[in-house]
Amino acid sequence: MNKNSFHIVKVASILVLTTILQSCGGTAYINASHTRHHVKDKVLPLVAGKSIALKNYYQGSRLVTLFKKANSTKLVGDLQQYTDASLNILKSELTKRDVLVSDTQFKSITLKISDVQARYKPFNKTTALKLTASLGNGETTTISANYQTGGSSAQALDGAIIAAITQLLKSETVVDYINQ
Repeated sequence: MNKNSFHIVKVASILVLTTILQSCGGTAYINASHTRHHVKDKVLPLVAGKSIALKNYYQGSRLVTLFKKANSTKLVGDLQQYTDASLNILKSELTKRDVLVSDTQFKSITLKISDVQARYKPFNKTTALKLTASLGNGETTTISANYQTGGSSAQALDGAIIAAITQLLKSETVVDYINQ
């Protein structure tokens, strides 16, 4: 058996094993990376030197089922943890643009991730979610985002979060509030 044939057999074996394991069911917890991705698209300009407080809507863990299949395959996630990941990415993006992020500012934005849904197929993972930003002036903006990847469910989740943060930083309502 030559080297190429060995690699083909090895890859095929891994694919078969993965398919068998997925068909057996079980619960998987999907975490967001908090720092792996950053906004790459152009966003609306922010005024340097402005300051804002960022808050998580959730005060404690909020476990939800993202996906459930008849064979008992189940993906579970924590909305508080996903919102924390969103806050970390938003804080990083604001800091890059010289906006001061602190816990004690007059202006605040409270983020809430909700309605997270996953599609979980081999080599096709998709996550859709809603990101709600409640501004300290009483205004609210809700963004729907989704992301599809051939990689893992965690990559699909991270991609959906970064897509939502990108849209948030393109929202005139949010940027105008920060720039006041």
